[in-house]
Amino acid sequence: MAETILAPALVARREHAEKRRRIAATIASAAFRPVFQPIVDLATGTIAGYEALTRFDDGARPDVTFGAALECGMGVELETVTLEVAMHAASHLPLGTWLSLNVSAPLLAEAEILLRMLNGWSRSVVLEITEHETIDASAPLREALVRLDPAFALPSMTPAPVSRTSTTSSSCGQAS
Repeated sequence: MAETILAPALVARREHAEKRRRIAATIASAAFRPVFQPIVDLATGTIAGYEALTRFDDGARPDVTFGAALECGMGVELETVTLEVAMHAASHLPLGTWLSLNVSAPLLAEAEILLRMLNGWSRSVVLEITEHETIDASAPLREALVRLDPAFALPSMTPAPVSRTSTTSSSCGQAS
């Protein structure tokens, strides 16, 4: 009887430990790379910016890998390292374009991490909260946004005239 009661908990614990091991190995071996999707200004037809995306070497979908990292308590750690690599690789993108970074609500709430990453960054940055997450603590997120930049206190409601085109790989040669 005890075996029947304990078995699901033991299986869940093992699965959790395996997720942590896989995510830790992904981070330690930098088994990911950034790709940059151009964002085109429809009024001019020129590339206005790039959205940084992450691809994992094992071919896993990014939402699955980031979701697993979040489930096992390593979400912010994986997200931070992938964003740092993407920002480094973005230095090779054309000057005068901005960079869009997808950030989760938990990372956004850790404004100090983002401030450290963005410190000294000369390119304009758009922070896009990942669309697959429910945001249920708007006050703490607004406070984090204000810490990042007081201009975030009253976000603009006017969408920019942009269109997405194909995803291209980073040319920096760094495995990320």
